[in-house]
Amino acid sequence: MALTKGKCADPTIQLDVDEMVLDYLLYMSTKALLEERTAQRIRNSKRPDHELHSDLLLGMVDDFLPIFRSHHPTYRPSTSLQCRLHLLKYTSLFIHRFYPSVAAPSLSSLKAVRRQNRKRAARWLRHRAELSATDQISLSAFSSAQPLSEESLDLDPQHVLSTFAVSDVISFYGTPSSPTLLDAFPIFMALSATIAPTASITPAWMATAGELMLQSSLEQYIVYGAQGPGALTEAFAWGYDALENLAEGEQGSINAMFYDESGMENLVAGEVETWTSLREDHMRALIPDPGVDLATHLANVSARFPLDGFEDKILNFLQASLASQPVPILTQLEMGKLEGMSREKTEALKRRVGIM
Repeated sequence: MALTKGKCADPTIQLDVDEMVLDYLLYMSTKALLEERTAQRIRNSKRPDHELHSDLLLGMVDDFLPIFRSHHPTYRPSTSLQCRLHLLKYTSLFIHRFYPSVAAPSLSSLKAVRRQNRKRAARWLRHRAELSATDQISLSAFSSAQPLSEESLDLDPQHVLSTFAVSDVISFYGTPSSPTLLDAFPIFMALSATIAPTASITPAWMATAGELMLQSSLEQYIVYGAQGPGALTEAFAWGYDALENLAEGEQGSINAMFYDESGMENLVAGEVETWTSLREDHMRALIPDPGVDLATHLANVSARFPLDGFEDKILNFLQASLASQPVPILTQLEMGKLEGMSREKTEALKRRVGIM
């Protein structure tokens, strides 16, 4: 798909055309990423050179976004377009944490994201004041014998890569420059809040998010050698915050996901009770019983929650998120038929916006 060379859209419809182009690029980039990752897993082989379609599309997104913003400096994306942006960003970070990409954030950007994420988690924990003295004692297991050695865990970045059928890059995953599940977690939450802004969180979603919290913690300790309980508490610092109930924008939408207006008598007042229990259960699963070696315990937890099964859940969630959104207008035009419009009118629209 490309606008006809030498033509440009009428200024009165410039924004509409630019929106359609951006919507198309976001959709096609996400679709290509998911298709390539699925094909890679089916073959159980490394990523070959010819599977670079997603890199090309991601490069086009990176090139087009600054142009779009310069043309429309006051533009505020619709919920649908915001969902597309979150979906592409999370999909790219989730898949590209294994190997470098044209769309990979810089190390300085990742450091800024990590500082911001730690600040958010600290505020949430401070507001909730949720950890009791017993929890603090339990978490002390994460304060000693850190970082965990590869020998004691019998796990390392290369073990994880082989589990995920990624073997062509051996010096990126597990380094400070590779995005982590913990880095991308706020985007997962923002995506979830944007997909169904007025709907309650479902048991299926909670199960996926719960395991994502657990796997984010495991990755920090097993792959990145995290020290102390900070990575654990950050990963699980999600839920209803009564002190943020008037927050607007993205943070307000995320907070509202966990709110249950009939749940003022719940363990956490106002929070969906099932989420409270699920979050606590997954967090406690990572904390060893007294006298149990932490490395041994985490290795056992990792075996109980296989990585390949976890990736299935996340990829299914991302595929479903993509399918839940309308097919972009330009994609429909490529196929020669716009939903609700005759082929003749479709052809007329293509001529109007300069596609033919």
